[in-house]
Formats: sequence, C-alpha cells, structure tokens
Amino acid sequence: EHMSGRPAVTAAWVAFVAAWAHCPTSALDNGLGASPPMGWSSWNVFAGDITEAKIMSIIDAMVSLKSAGYEYVNIDDNWMEPTRDSAGNLVTRADKFPRGIKFLADYAHDRGLKLGIYSAHGNRTCMGNAGSYGHYQQDANLFASWGIDYLKLDTCGGEPSNYTAVTEQHREYAAMRDALNATGRPIYYSICQIMAVPSNRTVAWESPSACGRKASYNVLGWAEAGLDPRKVSNSFLIEWANNNNYFNKGNCTGWLNNLDSQQDLTLDSYSQPGSWNDNDMLSVGCNNLSAPSTRASSPALNAHTRSDSTNTTAVDASTEHKPFTASAGDTPCTGHQSETEQRAQFALWCMQASPLILGHDVRTMDPTVRDIITNPDMIALNQDPLGKRARIAYQSDPKVRTLTVFVKELSDPMSPRAASLFNRGETPATMTLTREMLGLSRGTCTCLNATDLDRHAVVAHTVTGDSVLSTTVQPHQALTVRLACC
Repeated sequence: EHMSGRPAVTAAWVAFVAAWAHCPTSALDNGLGASPPMGWSSWNVFAGDITEAKIMSIIDAMVSLKSAGYEYVNIDDNWMEPTRDSAGNLVTRADKFPRGIKFLADYAHDRGLKLGIYSAHGNRTCMGNAGSYGHYQQDANLFASWGIDYLKLDTCGGEPSNYTAVTEQHREYAAMRDALNATGRPIYYSICQIMAVPSNRTVAWESPSACGRKASYNVLGWAEAGLDPRKVSNSFLIEWANNNNYFNKGNCTGWLNNLDSQQDLTLDSYSQPGSWNDNDMLSVGCNNLSAPSTRASSPALNAHTRSDSTNTTAVDASTEHKPFTASAGDTPCTGHQSETEQRAQFALWCMQASPLILGHDVRTMDPTVRDIITNPDMIALNQDPLGKRARIAYQSDPKVRTLTVFVKELSDPMSPRAASLFNRGETPATMTLTREMLGLSRGTCTCLNATDLDRHAVVAHTVTGDSVLSTTVQPHQALTVRLACC
C-alpha cells in the first residue's frame, strides 16, 4: 500500500520504509511499522546500569500501559561483554543477566509485551562493548533465536573513520536490514545516526561546532536501505533553552534541538506508515513532577476565546509552571521541567508522528505523568492511520522560532486536522489559528469545533469565519487542539 508499484519483498520481516520516486528499489512492506512504535527504553533511567531484575520490574510496570498502546521494552547499551566468545558470538554479561536475554524476552512475551535489544554498526558500541560490524548475520540470528522484537542499531565505533561518508553509513545499516530479513522473524528496525559532520554538509542546527560537530544527516535518498524508523535527532537531557530549565542544555542536548532538527531537515513528506522520523526518547516523567497536579483547581492562566462571535466564551485552561526536581545519578534523565513543558513535548512528539519511546522510570511515576503519556486523544494523533507528520503553518521568526503553529493532517474526513500553538518564549503570547493555516476551506467544513486535547474540552465552536481560534498561550505551552466539522 506504500510501495512504488513494485512487488513486496517476501519474507522481509524488518520494518519497511517507503521508496522515493527517484530510488531504484522498492519499500519493504511486511506489516511492521504501520504506526509509530510505542514503548520504553532503559537508557534515560539506567544508562549502562542495567540488570535482569531492573528490566523484569520495568516489564511488570509496563503491563499497565499496554491498553494505551505501549508494547516494547527496549534494553539499551551495556547488556553485552566488551569481547565476543571464541565462536564470534556476542556474550551477555552474566553478572547483570544471569538467565540471559532469552529469559527476558520470554518474560515479556508471557505478559503480552515485546523485548528490544541494542547494538551498534561499528566494532564498538557507544559504551565500548562489542559492536556488530562484520557480524551482522551472526548477531541477527542470535537476536532472532532469543525472540527479540526490536533492534536499535546505534552509530558508534565505525569503520573506517566513523563512517564519515553517507554511503558508508547506508551500506552498514542496509547490511543489518538484510540480515534481520533473512532470519524470518519480525524484528522492528530502528536506526540511530549521529556522527562527525563533514564541513560540506548541511546539519540540523545553525552552529554544529558548538555541539562538537555532531549532528544528524538528512536521510533523503536513503530509501533503498529499507530503514525504519529514521532517528534524526541528537540525544538530549531534559533542559529548557536557558540552560537552567530543560529544552537545550549546553546548546545541543535539549529536546527543542530534536524538534528543530526534524523541521530543519524538511522530512515532512517522508513520514508515513512504515517510515517514522524518530525524535528520540521522551523525557516526560523523568524524576516525576515535584508536586501533585493542580490543573483542576488552579486559577485560569489563559482563556481561549471565539474570535468570530460577539458572545465571547472564555474557557479555563490552566497551565501551571511548577518546578521539576532533579534526582541524584548521572543518567540522561536529569534536569527539571514543568508539567506544561512535559505536556508540550508529548503533544509535539504525537503531532510529529514520532515513535513514543518512554524514558522515565515507569515503576514510580505519579498520576500526572501517567495522565500525560496515556492521553488517548494525543495518542490518537500519533497513531493516526494517515501517518502524516505535522507541518509548520506559521512561525514568528525562522531563527528564533518563538511562536510556531504546527498543523497535522488526519485520516478522519469529519475531523481532518489537529494543530499545536507552541510558545517557546518566556512571556505569554496571543496566538491565532486560521482556516488558511489549517488548509480547510468553508466548502470542506462549513463550521468547525476545536477541542483542547489536554483538557478534553471544546474551546472554540460553531466557527464560520476565517479565524478559528485566538488565545493566550503560556510560556513553554503547546496548546493542541483537534478540529472537527460541525
């Protein structure tokens, strides 16, 4: 259904990517990746300090999230020894996983979940353990024998010279794709491509030198590699843009950088069933919120108003800016972010059809965090069958990007659009959503209702004019609404 007119590859079990018109090969259509994957990864919480007991406890906790759509539990780096055995096989760290990885895969499967594993396409992983270079088929066979359902292949320890040529990266990722396909087991394939940036290539942010010249490549033209999902963002801590909060600590590690990387690479048209642009793991829930939510009782900090009616309706839309308390431990899940900021990240990941891979400790999350990550209306945007990524319909300044309106096309003809009004600034801002931004004429929908998906409340209704919504958006808020014909 997303092929270029050529037959599907038989016995192809890796998640597929759609073929671009100019590419000489077809996409791999095998049923995997019909919607962005949802699950959890060990890296943000544990970094390399992973054990069998920890993963088992995470699997137990993830059972309660199955009904929301989360199914993968992914073990990241440091499950393997630094060296292979005499037969060239990867060796599980017996001190960390005494019963082996297959035991954990069986444990997950018995509970209706799936298990993911990690490797790198170099000689070494990012933590210096044995990588998969030169052993792709051997490793794929091993993963399949364990019952693995998801593979994240990282960019570390590459040969030669960290694969500074795109064609070299392409070759290695494609080699593992073919190896996974050959096993006959359905294994979702996630690539993470972060590498040294040659001076003649366009990178995902304005000043790569400030980020150690690490960036993500534009993956256009990689279709024949059959890669899915394309991870096109750098890793990040949960810091805001002022280096004290959560978006962008140290200029290149905040999730705003990931968001901007996606937009700068102009990948909108390449997000579709089987091919998902990966914003990286969510930081929502890292260290939990420092206080219970007061959304239900706090005073209104802004009001949504109907701009086309003399009978203006104000609706409470509290977006309190509570502090986020960091916990001890040197893991990526450090820093602080408010509830508003966490809701913003989840909403924008959903709008961009990014894989929803949780990165917090699901064993101890508070009710507010659970409410954010299980919001069925937001998840419906992410999992929409059309598979479109949100486009930028308005931006106040292409460089500063203080105010942005994202618009996402949806499959339901009676509820065909969603929009996020995002204020990354430090002061409240009045933002407007119009029919032109939505791409919806009055002939398509005579009138529109707008529902705030965080609050599950209609905030603009029976709109017949060109202006659909005018509202005050709080600092760091992504007000996300779904538009329905009425």
